[in-house]
Amino acid sequence: MSTRPVDRTERSGLAGCWMLIRAAVVGGLALGSACVLWPTIGPVPEPLERLVPGRIALGLDFVGGVHLGYSLEGVPPEETDQALEQAIDIVRRRVDALDLGDVVVVRRGDQILVEMQGTSVETMQRARSLIGAQHSLVFARVDEETEIVPAPTALPAGIEVRRDGPTGDPGAPERPAGYLVARGPDARRRLEGLALVLPAGRAIVVGEVPEHERQDGGGGEVPWRTYLVVREGSVGGEHIDDASATVDQMGSPSVMVQLDREGAAAFEQLTRESVHRRLAIVLDGVVLSAPMVQMPIGGGRAQITLGASTSSAEQYREAEDLAIALRSGSLPHPLRLDEEWVIEPVYDASVVAATLAAVALLLLAFVVVMTVRHGIAGIVVGAGPILCILLAFALLAWLDAVLSSFSAAGLAAALVLTALSAAVPLEVSRLRSRSGADHGSARRAGARVLLLAGAPVHLAMLVAASMLFALGHGLLRGFAAGLLLGSVAAGTVALLWTSIAIGLTSRAAPPAAPT
Repeated sequence: MSTRPVDRTERSGLAGCWMLIRAAVVGGLALGSACVLWPTIGPVPEPLERLVPGRIALGLDFVGGVHLGYSLEGVPPEETDQALEQAIDIVRRRVDALDLGDVVVVRRGDQILVEMQGTSVETMQRARSLIGAQHSLVFARVDEETEIVPAPTALPAGIEVRRDGPTGDPGAPERPAGYLVARGPDARRRLEGLALVLPAGRAIVVGEVPEHERQDGGGGEVPWRTYLVVREGSVGGEHIDDASATVDQMGSPSVMVQLDREGAAAFEQLTRESVHRRLAIVLDGVVLSAPMVQMPIGGGRAQITLGASTSSAEQYREAEDLAIALRSGSLPHPLRLDEEWVIEPVYDASVVAATLAAVALLLLAFVVVMTVRHGIAGIVVGAGPILCILLAFALLAWLDAVLSSFSAAGLAAALVLTALSAAVPLEVSRLRSRSGADHGSARRAGARVLLLAGAPVHLAMLVAASMLFALGHGLLRGFAAGLLLGSVAAGTVALLWTSIAIGLTSRAAPPAAPT
């Protein structure tokens, strides 16, 4: 069997075909990158919002804002990863509901970092309160029949025993059991610190004494009291399907809660067992209210009335924040605030504008020089750094990442690598063509330089950036993230785009004049 040799024309045709394929792939990547970047720079129709993979957020060194660092308390080591992921999801839902603009919620080691741009002190305090509260809600029946209060002589100073008279409701206890009341700034702590002997299935929770039940008529310090609640049959916040701020019949701000099907059935059973008895609404271990249940409540809807506040506006805001927290879910463990920084912008708008102008001038100068030396191939090479920027920023947007000055420095280093990895092989290919080598030899010489010199450099930068990102912290990790994404973009451009310019150069370069 004989084989027919492939002549130069066929080889040239195959090379041109591969060149067109690479150009089509690069065009598709550029178009896809532009689509990914558009939500960062332009409006997105509401129906398409759910398709947006992410947006680039500017770092606090550009716009200023607040940096908060949290860690979970009481988490077993084997449950750390799962608890952190769950807490990050809940925190992200809470801050998103506040509509604060670009808010970054990420994990760093065993910490949860929250960065809010351009946030006022009042908004920061509100967000911090909403993020850090566990917001664990429980509906539980109050046991007013079991006596667990010790003799008054065994109580610490400042804590007294109080008993309510019979309510007169049929089915209610004729003589309700006593409860403990304390006053002062540390009243809650002193009540929670008591060592009481409790029956099985019971728990002690505390809450402020309602104003209409205070013996001083509502003046002076707010007293706190104990409630003995029944654990069995209680309904937790995990059954909350929706929550919204509203006002009750008296015009006071409150939160309307809608339970899911399972929670609605359990809540109806709980209220049926609590008819003519108190039902405690407990949030993070504190009783918000304990209303008397007059009849079973079906449909899974419950209204939570908040305590008095300094103003109705502030009280309604508290109701909105509670509704947000209940919708987002309860944190798996309490959060501890470890870091809190207010960061002023390091770079003002004039510095950013001047930097962008300088980058644009450098890119223009690179394109002009490459065009003068290599013609059409120079234009192709000059587009390489622009493609690298487009791909790198698209990766930032896809990952919903933050662009800080340090990550921008990493991208700049990758941009320089793109320019060098394009210019050097192109120059080698041009020189070979001018020395009299044919098109194939010149193209192979440029490709060999790109492969043997450019590829190891790209790989080394990719490995170095990966190690910095894995081992570094803070600003160093930001630089590594920019360098890593830039290296991926630079390698893609070199593999697909620079080889096109090499082929065009070896075709277009005239041979050197004979001596």
